[in-house]
Parts: sequence; C-alpha cells; structure tokens
Amino acid sequence: MRTLLIATLCALVCAGLGPGCDCRGRRAGEDAGAAELVRTERVEVPAATSVPPLQLDQPRVGPVRLLAAGAAPRRVFRYRPGTGTQHLYIEADLEGREHPGRDAGWSPRVRLPALTYGLALTPGSAGEPMSVRGLDFEVGPDRAGTGPAATEPGRDAAGPDAPTAVAGRMAAAMQARYAAQVQGRRASAVIAERGLLERLVADPAAAPAPGPDTHIEMQQILVQSLVPLPEQPIGVGARWHVSMLVQRGAAVVEHNGVYELIAIEGSAEAAPAELRLRVRAELSQDGEPQRASAQGLPAGVRAELVALTWRAHGELVLSPAAFTPSAGELAVDYLVHSRLIQGARQREVLLESTGTVRLRTAVSP
Repeated sequence: MRTLLIATLCALVCAGLGPGCDCRGRRAGEDAGAAELVRTERVEVPAATSVPPLQLDQPRVGPVRLLAAGAAPRRVFRYRPGTGTQHLYIEADLEGREHPGRDAGWSPRVRLPALTYGLALTPGSAGEPMSVRGLDFEVGPDRAGTGPAATEPGRDAAGPDAPTAVAGRMAAAMQARYAAQVQGRRASAVIAERGLLERLVADPAAAPAPGPDTHIEMQQILVQSLVPLPEQPIGVGARWHVSMLVQRGAAVVEHNGVYELIAIEGSAEAAPAELRLRVRAELSQDGEPQRASAQGLPAGVRAELVALTWRAHGELVLSPAAFTPSAGELAVDYLVHSRLIQGARQREVLLESTGTVRLRTAVSP
C-alpha cells in the first residue's frame, strides 16, 4: 500500500529538481501539524477541488521585471549558444520522509541515494527548434544510514519504516516515473535568447515513444534550471523577477524566480564561452488545492492536491554559450500534501524532501 501511495505522489508532482507549506523554519512543530492534517479519513472536500483537473500544455510566462539595474557599467546579456550539444546534468542529494495517513505518523527521515539525471539540448539549424533528449537516470549506492538523518530516533532495523526501505521506495518511485516519461525520450523546444522557455513538445515519432507526461517533465526540468535575463542593460547588483504558471506532474503551480547578478567575469569583448555571470537565485513553486489527473490509479480512485510548496536558493554560474547553468548549487525544500478519494473514503498523504541539488552543463561539439 505504501508503495502505491508514494508512486501516486510521484505521478502527481514529482518533477524537476528534487521531489504546500514552506518547509523552512518548520521543524519544531512539524509532526504535530502533520498529525492535524491526517487525523481523519473522512473530511469535507473543498469546493475548489470539485472542478475538473487543471491542465496546462505549455508554460504561461509573464514578463521579466527588472527590480534594480545594478552598478555601472551596465550591459545587455543574451544567450548565444553554438552548434554543440548542451548536456545538463543534475545531481540531487536529498533526505526524505513520508506520511501515509491515518495514525501511522511520519516515517523517520532518510537519506536517499545520489540521484543523477538531465537533458541534452542540441540547437536546430536556421531557426529550427532545439532537439531535447532525456539522459539516463542514475541511482547511487544506498546511503540511508548516513548523514544527519541517520541519528533520528524511532527507526527500526527492519520493516517498512527501516531507513533502507523508505529510501528505496522514494528513489524507486522517482526513477520509475523518470524512466517512463523522460529517459531516452525526445522533444523539440523553443528557448528565446533571453532564456525563456516558449514551447516544448514531445516527438511522437521518436523511439522510445513519449509518455503522456514527457513534455511536462522536461518542461519542469528546464523551468527550474533556466535563468531568464532581463531585456535592459544590467550591472553587478542588478535584480530581476519572473513569474509563470507551469504544469508540475498532474498539478498546475505558480513558479517565481528572483535573481541577483553578483559578479561578471570577462570583458565586453569576450567570446560567449569565455564570459561568466554569477547569479544568486531564489526560486519557489506553489500549488493551490485542485483536482489532479494522475494516471495509473486503481479504478474508482481520484487524487487531489491539497497543497504544494517547493523552495530553492543558491548560486548559479551562467555562460552565454549554453542556456543552462555551467555550474551551480541549490538548497531545496519540498512538501506536498495530497488526498486520495474512493467513494466516501478519503486518505491524506504527505511527502517531504530537503537537500542539495547541483547543476552543471557540458557542451560537446
């Protein structure tokens, strides 16, 4: 049963950089709050979730709003990738735990194996869209008994709450969804010279055939990785903001990014491959209550998102020679609260993960 619950959550919202409430500053009373959320299986469904599932085929991107221009001298920056393939590699070092509802309580927090995945982006010729391909999903050795989470009380050496069992379930669910939707799949994408994802469409003729959510998963990876640039000239200290609506699994979320240019390495005459922009990023995604169109559920069962919040902050190094960061590290915090409904029976399910995500881009000829 727990495997089904966690697989359902991944189908709902596990996408992008690591799998509703801001997790930061929540540690002291989080278990009591979670117990309140899951105290009953019979709860009244909010009216907002009685509408059909929200679905967004492509991101709805708002304008890039300049908050501060920064110090002089100021310059206009644009991405100018060459013809080489840009390989975006993402390595996630996460700790997670699950709450399967009823009176079970939170599982002990466990450290997941290192998870590595990404995308390959190849520019098209003469204005043609980019080709996008999902890279392999790699799972490192078991680390459930290591790190700060290993000292948490209440963990059993065996059984469904054993560290290895919990970590294995969470990693396997993420890997299975990625393998079914992204790995080896192909798509075409249009990314503007300012780094805005305008469109991404899965290639139905490619092998292996795309899954129903291939384009959604690829969009989410790019939305969380791309750094849109302002239209105006900027200097060190410049700050800007972008907001968009984007599909995350079976839910629609609002994505916000606030960026600050903290250093420029390279002269105005430097070639794109020799220029570096160091940017501080504060990212967030928030999902409000809504019906979800998760696939693979048993007959008669439907899913709803109660709340979702995802936060990420850190520094990224940009090169105009690639759309995705050449290097960077983000601290991530993620919590999703979902509801499974079958007739009059309802079940609350929560999944939490925190940790670090490292990004790098390698450009090959």
